[in-house]
Amino acid sequence: ARVEAAAYDDKGRTAVAKLDGGKLLIAKVMADGVSARVMGQGQARVHAGKRNVSLTFGDLGYPSLNMRLENPPAWLTELGAQS
Repeated sequence: ARVEAAAYDDKGRTAVAKLDGGKLLIAKVMADGVSARVMGQGQARVHAGKRNVSLTFGDLGYPSLNMRLENPPAWLTELGAQS
């Protein structure tokens, strides 16, 4: 898969990338490791605010992703408008 766009939180502990083929890559630092998931864009619900973005997932075993971004990128806020 090819990364089309990516966003990282201010602390560098969470990230979301838009992949080709309509997929998202979600990465989160957890304790002493990194958790990553690849899923279709329709499996993530995006809530975008002025400086915060929250993603919740249909996979109940994966915790929601809360990101503080100084300027959320347009592609991420557009995903919020679609969900």
